[in-house]
Amino acid sequence: MKTKGMISKVIQSVFAVCCLSWIGSTSGWSNGLLAVNPFPSADPFGISPFHHWKTIESEHFRVSFPEEFTPVAQRVTNLYEEAHSQYVPLFRWNPSQKTSVILLDNRDSANGTTSALGRLGMVLWMTPPESWQNVSYYDDWLRMLVFHEYTHFMNMDTTYG
Repeated sequence: MKTKGMISKVIQSVFAVCCLSWIGSTSGWSNGLLAVNPFPSADPFGISPFHHWKTIESEHFRVSFPEEFTPVAQRVTNLYEEAHSQYVPLFRWNPSQKTSVILLDNRDSANGTTSALGRLGMVLWMTPPESWQNVSYYDDWLRMLVFHEYTHFMNMDTTYG
């Protein structure tokens, strides 16, 4: 069992590294103290080493988040488990490993991104929608966001080759 736990940690680390390296250009900090940002790739996703990161593990998910998101992270974890219980029979597919999810709040809109490539998982931005955004028309935008992103994941995860 220790090997399985170690593999899970490696997958989670690979996800973070991929997110960090996915987008990134070297740019100077606006305060002028540094000519080059030492964390250029972390800026777009807000995956900062200065956050106190926590992780909640459920039966099928590993949700990582800055400590101040603890209440919403528990709700997101529960919503993912609900989506999983509905989608496994629908897609006739059960992911073989826990799915990684990262919660962030550095965007001006409620959104997410998903990749099943390498079992990477999802990034969700926890910014509540503005009244003019389509997502705000739903009574529970967070539930819709979770189900929407997990639909992408389940659809992509079943594809081979």
